[in-house]
Amino acid sequence: MTKYNNHIYMLICEITLSLYKETNFSTHYSYCSNMCLCLKDRSLSSKQTAHICKIADALHLVFSMDSLTAGRYISNFFELEKHKVFEKAILGVKEFYPNAMDKF
Repeated sequence: MTKYNNHIYMLICEITLSLYKETNFSTHYSYCSNMCLCLKDRSLSSKQTAHICKIADALHLVFSMDSLTAGRYISNFFELEKHKVFEKAILGVKEFYPNAMDKF
């Protein structure tokens, strides 16, 4: 893990906030909790696997991160419930700059 941990987790949170809207989950929290459970059980659906791949691709694009490191960050994001910490910050930025985070 590096000094860029917060930046990495913010990017993951930003992506998961947009991905959860494509699902049937009513909240971002429930989406992340379900992803955590499925990652622990190693029972990801094809849609969840595609979401993990999108996150990993973004981490590679922005931070030149290899797959193993990206996997660790993604796993930690869900297991350590980092979405609780970063969700408010991402939503605040989106409120004031609605088009600022539409790259992913």
